[in-house]
Amino acid sequence: MRVETRTFSVIDRFELVVRPKVNPELSDFCQAFTCISQARLDAEGIPFAAALGRFEAFLDGVPVLVCNADADVYRENVEINDLPNSIPEYLRTRGRLEAIRNEFNALPLPAWARWQRAIRRAGSRPSLRTGRTTGKPRKRCTWLMGPRRSEA
Repeated sequence: MRVETRTFSVIDRFELVVRPKVNPELSDFCQAFTCISQARLDAEGIPFAAALGRFEAFLDGVPVLVCNADADVYRENVEINDLPNSIPEYLRTRGRLEAIRNEFNALPLPAWARWQRAIRRAGSRPSLRTGRTTGKPRKRCTWLMGPRRSEA
């Protein structure tokens, strides 16, 4: 989706059903998990190469925030679908990631995000790779978590 960063309002959405080259028949689990039926996949599904072209047209040069392992998933799909293995600009974020983080962190947070941020700060430091928290809680913020069972 395309989002206005000042107001966090949704400007535009993009959704396609891509016909998988590997495992073209959806399992019952996959259908339940994605809410995409085999009939819908057969009727609306398009090849990955066509979907990628439409996605790039949707981007229209707008900066993109790429999360998690999207570049790895892209590379895997390029290999499966026999496409040229060149990573598009919108997936080359490592050099710009710090600037994007700084710009994003400068935005005012909605109330729900402030609370979530306070809870995360109270807990242990999240891993940059997985986003999960690891280690012991930070001492300076333990008041947000309430007393420990041994202290109660």
